[in-house]
Amino acid sequence: MMDNTEESDDAAHSRSLISGYYADPAGRLSFARDLFNRTALHYDRVNRVFSLGSGSWYRRSCLRRAGLRPGYQVVDIAVGTGLLAREILAITGKPQAVIGVDVSETMLAVARNSLDIPLVQGAAEALPFADEAADFVTMGYA
Repeated sequence: MMDNTEESDDAAHSRSLISGYYADPAGRLSFARDLFNRTALHYDRVNRVFSLGSGSWYRRSCLRRAGLRPGYQVVDIAVGTGLLAREILAITGKPQAVIGVDVSETMLAVARNSLDIPLVQGAAEALPFADEAADFVTMGYA
């Protein structure tokens, strides 16, 4: 017979985290930043496992279907480790045409190791750009 005590504890902990997130609107940004700072070093590996290795193809296919073309200026919100930004670069071909934004300084540090694009710490709710600064805006998993 299987003991569900640990599973129940995990579920209760998850509910507590979610309740705390929605109960404190002012703390949402720091909650998200802390969560992604803690997970950044494992993010790409976990993503590869869950996508069964098809993530790169899938992201590039979605970007093309959404209309991304060479020559576009792109802002990738919640750039994370740069998974989507890499596929944007494969289509646009120009590192200066992609700007990544993320609340997590650790995610940005990981992205900086593999991408040569401008990376900015910021939140989707208050982007640090002028109106019409981009032709295309992406947000993969935010």
